[in-house]
Amino acid sequence: FALSRDGISWEEKEVIVLGLPPGMVVLDQEVVLLPDGKYRMYYSSSFKDHDDFAIGLALSEDGVLWNKNEKPVFAPENEWEMGESNGVQEPSVIYDAQEKMYKLWYSALGEKDGKLAFRIGYATSLDGINWKRLKEPVMDTGSDGAWDDVLVSHVNVVKTQGGYHMFY
Repeated sequence: FALSRDGISWEEKEVIVLGLPPGMVVLDQEVVLLPDGKYRMYYSSSFKDHDDFAIGLALSEDGVLWNKNEKPVFAPENEWEMGESNGVQEPSVIYDAQEKMYKLWYSALGEKDGKLAFRIGYATSLDGINWKRLKEPVMDTGSDGAWDDVLVSHVNVVKTQGGYHMFY
C-alpha cells in the first residue's frame, strides 16, 4: 500500500497480508473505494475448493486491514471461460454510484478454435458479490496474425465523462 499526492512520488505505507494458505497467491488486485468510505479488494487466486482461477473479495474499513471471503465471488461458468486451464481473473471493478451498481470486466482463459485464448468478459452486480454476466465475451482475440490474436487480457477499465476506456 503506497500513497501519492501527485502520482509521481510514492510513499510506501503498509504491507497488506490477506492470510492465504501456503502456495496460494493473490494476483491482479483491484481496490474500490465506496461512497461510504469502505474498501473492497477484488483479486485473482486459485481457491482450495476450486482448481481454476477465480476472483475473490476482501473487505476493509481503512484500506490496510482486510477480511477476505473464504470462497470466490466469481468463478468460470461460460464455455468460453473454460478449457484445459480454466479461469476468470484480472478483475477491473468500478462502483457506479449513480446507477448503484458494480461493474466487472475480467479476463478468462478458455479455448478458441482448439487453442488456449484469453478473452474479456463483463458482469454487473447490485451487491458486489452476486454477479450477472454476459454469456459471450465483450472483447475477443484478434484475427490470426494480429498483435492480440491469442491474449486479450490484463483488462483495466476507466470511466470518463464520455463513457469508458478499456486498456488491455
